[in-house]
Amino acid sequence: MEMRTGRRILAVRTDRIGDVVCITPALAAMRQLYPDAHLAVLVSPYAQDVLTGNPDVDEIIPDGPFWATLRRLRSGRFDTAVVFFVTARAAALVRLAGIKRSIGPASKAWSLLLTDMVRQNRSESVKHEADYNLELLRQLSREIPRAGTKVVLSPEEARWAEYYIASRCGITGDRQLVIIHPGSGERRTWSAPLPRDMRQLEALLRAKRV
Repeated sequence: MEMRTGRRILAVRTDRIGDVVCITPALAAMRQLYPDAHLAVLVSPYAQDVLTGNPDVDEIIPDGPFWATLRRLRSGRFDTAVVFFVTARAAALVRLAGIKRSIGPASKAWSLLLTDMVRQNRSESVKHEADYNLELLRQLSREIPRAGTKVVLSPEEARWAEYYIASRCGITGDRQLVIIHPGSGERRTWSAPLPRDMRQLEALLRAKRV
């Protein structure tokens, strides 16, 4: 693990894989704002591999049994926490860990456990989830660097992905690959109904030059 001096920042996102992907622009922004800070991420074991190899992250902390996780957070001596999705558990962990400054959405009753609550209207979905996450960082700096989402693959993982796509989908070489994942564990926020068949979908993609 790379040793850094200066601030010790904890990012918290303990829900799904896609949600963890959507905090990677905020992690990149914090790395640019505080290049010498130690940046750790508390994440569910289910989603922790999303951050493996990410150069913006110094430490990945899997969220385990409550008291074991609390002891680990206390030993981390973090001065700032950014809670991107506020659950009662996450808010309690941050508060009991003695982290002096904690930032998160003012969306739940337990948000009161945080020191800095940011009013957002995430339920209206007028912005991308990554933009809502970046918005929280305005409590740290007026100017927030912009970055795209980032998932880092090892050479072995990249080779396996190429093999899988070629063998299962018949796509090789430089052919453009578009993946659509319409499922959702929560709400659906499409602005238009889905096409009834793949021919309509293909026409839609061509029209939008995806």
